Amino acid sequence: MLLTEIKKYLHLKVDYYKLTGVEKLSLLLSAVALAGIMTILLFISLFYLASALQSYLGLYIGIPLSYVVVSGIFIILGIVVLAFKKALIINPICRLVSKIFIEHK
Repeated sequence: MLLTEIKKYLHLKVDYYKLTGVEKLSLLLSAVALAGIMTILLFISLFYLASALQSYLGLYIGIPLSYVVVSGIFIILGIVVLAFKKALIINPICRLVSKIFIEHK
């Protein structure tokens, strides 16, 4: 009698941990999917904004130089992201993953 109750309890615990793991994994995957979609949309809009800036600058400083200016802006943005990668990328990802996998009771 006691042995069967212990087996039932352990089986229920295993099922609980499986469901909890699936829930946390689905939250993580949905966050990754959302981040991917938002990144793609951001890149598309950034492409159009860069094209508009290049066209506008091309009227005043010439088309070849406007390409150089827009490329320089992207290089500076890349350097800024690399310089602040911990604050901009690593810390938010760590917070998200720890929030999903570590429950505060």
